[in-house]
Amino acid sequence: MAGFSLFLGFIIPVAGWILYVLYSLAVNYNKAKTTGLPIVILPIDSGNPLWMAVDTRILPYFKNLPFTKNFTRFNYRGWEIHDRYKAHQEIGDAFILVTPGKNWLQLCNAETLIDINARGKEFTRPTEMLAMLNVYGPNLGTTEGTQWQRHRKITATCFNENNNEIVWSEVIRQATGMRKYWSSKSSINTIGDDVRTLSLHVMSSAGFGKSYPYQGAEEESDTQGSANIRDALKLILDNCIALVALGPKNLDKWWLPKSWKPLHEATVTFQNYMTNAYEEGKKAAADGNTHGNNLMNSLVRASQAESKEASSQGGLTEQEIYGNILVFNFAGHDTTANTLAFGIASIATRPDVQDWIAEEINEVLGDQDPETSNYAEIFPRLKRCLAVTYETVRLFTPVAIVKTSGPEPRELKVNDSTHILPPHTMIIPS
Repeated sequence: MAGFSLFLGFIIPVAGWILYVLYSLAVNYNKAKTTGLPIVILPIDSGNPLWMAVDTRILPYFKNLPFTKNFTRFNYRGWEIHDRYKAHQEIGDAFILVTPGKNWLQLCNAETLIDINARGKEFTRPTEMLAMLNVYGPNLGTTEGTQWQRHRKITATCFNENNNEIVWSEVIRQATGMRKYWSSKSSINTIGDDVRTLSLHVMSSAGFGKSYPYQGAEEESDTQGSANIRDALKLILDNCIALVALGPKNLDKWWLPKSWKPLHEATVTFQNYMTNAYEEGKKAAADGNTHGNNLMNSLVRASQAESKEASSQGGLTEQEIYGNILVFNFAGHDTTANTLAFGIASIATRPDVQDWIAEEINEVLGDQDPETSNYAEIFPRLKRCLAVTYETVRLFTPVAIVKTSGPEPRELKVNDSTHILPPHTMIIPS
């Protein structure tokens, strides 16, 4: 009898969950059907944080099973990178991924996208979904309206020429270390990992004023665990989906795998470091010390300066500064690393482009050692290098721009057809 009760205690919640998923899927399917656009049905919402943490690990087991083609093709993060234009070529400029959570409009039409961007008050950022990024506090990525304007005004002042000089010097130092490491290898198959290290070290220097020597992916680490800010930040950024899904306060729960313990330790180290850096920044600002142009010090100074203005909405709170520091690292780390990785791989296939940018670099730098170069003098002259970067970003978009149709139905024209999007439809430009 006890065994039967245990069985019922397990099967009833599972059956209830399955029925709820099927009901939600049916509701969203009927909503999507009213648009007249092609539909692809998926069993799981790709925006579900828990699914995002395991999707690429689980999907390979379904590859060879029948009736799972769409599931394994569209139901994971970054499927657009692998699929490229193929889905739109087969299905159309616009189609909807129907899931139990939300409907996702995949859109590949320049005129329609221009129209959406022009109607910014109608098609807004999905702040409810982005709220998961409030790991340490509200930030530029999760606020909207006047609050977003306040965050934007204060944080924008931190990205200035002084901070760019720090980035310039650190990038050259890290790139020199990476070049030496690559030169010591007979072949390189760790480009992705190596540029992530470069990006991490630059973020650590520009964000916190902590600089570390470059270390290749196959070199033995000089530190273990998450005792310093670099290693803590690396663990956090490498496991950001799990952190976002569970939150830092839940990472030490007994029911989580022991392998997640280092991530919990990293969040504690990172929080403590931010707190200490914040207090140091406040003291420096109070003493009138304007030295130290790292992001944390700049945010503290800018926030305090904004608080003193009569017409101000107020500076950033301590938690908001922490939230912005983390989201800048989220946003800057992967986007920089991915752009570098794709750019290097693309240039490797184009000797003519290599010669083209080498000609410019030799002309601008001459015999000068890059490590002694001046940012303000050299960077504006590297137009070909900037063009290659822009082309890389055009071909390999670092971050998908997500919009939502908001609380009201929205009319949208795709080619020669007009469609009515149901409320809260997510929009992904392709």
